Amino acid sequence: MEFGITKDQLLRVTVVGSVFAGLLLAGGLAVGYSYRTVQTIEDVLKVAAWALGTAAILPLFVGLGGVLRLRIDGNEIFQMIGPWVVSRQLAHNARRLTFEGRLFPVSLEFSDGSRFRLLAFHLRDRVALTSYVRTIAPQAVIE
Repeated sequence: MEFGITKDQLLRVTVVGSVFAGLLLAGGLAVGYSYRTVQTIEDVLKVAAWALGTAAILPLFVGLGGVLRLRIDGNEIFQMIGPWVVSRQLAHNARRLTFEGRLFPVSLEFSDGSRFRLLAFHLRDRVALTSYVRTIAPQAVIE
């Protein structure tokens, strides 16, 4: 079982960002034309760059969040960056699971003090991870 942002979720965010970019571009060009601030092709390119840059922020952050994942295999939990395993812990060593971080909204802490963190996390995964941690490590505190 893997936890983290999937390609489908990233695709949805990218589509929403693209629609947002189109709306920003259309609105920027319409306002620029009506106030006569967009008169040359250079002005049009500036508005387009601003719209695309603004709309690309959301997919960029969610994409970065999709790089970090947790994989659960039997009674081992792996933290992964892309396809590579960075570290592993035994699942029964889980001590605390928190969903309150600012930069990392999910943090799984183990008895030796190490932590596995995720940048982005879907609500359905939160429920699944919570129930899994409750079964495999009933002593773990879930906040």
